[in-house]
Amino acid sequence: MKKFKEYTSLKDGIDIKKASMNDVIKDFKSSDAPQFKGKSEKKKKEMAIAAKLSKEEVEIDEGSDDNLVELIRDITSKMIGAIKKNDQRKLLGLYKNLGKVIK
Repeated sequence: MKKFKEYTSLKDGIDIKKASMNDVIKDFKSSDAPQFKGKSEKKKKEMAIAAKLSKEEVEIDEGSDDNLVELIRDITSKMIGAIKKNDQRKLLGLYKNLGKVIK
C-alpha cells in the first residue's frame, strides 16, 4: 500500500476536512506548492483523493461490542462493493476507516 503525505491545507488555506472532494482536487491541481513540482495532473488528483479520504472520520461508540461488530460489517460490506466495482479510491478510504476502528 502506498503511503501518502498528510495535507491539511494548501494554497488558499483550504480546509480539506470541510471542503468537497472536487474542491480539494481542483486546489491540488492548481497549486504551485513544492510537493507538487513535477507531478502529473493524474498524480495530483490521486494525492488530493488520498488527502481527502484520510481526513474522513469514523465515529465509534466504544461502549458496545455489538456496535463495533456492526460497524466492521458495514465497512467490510462496502469494501466488497468497492472491489467489485474496481473503485480503488473508495476502497482506500474504507481501508483507512477500518484501520481506525480496529486500533
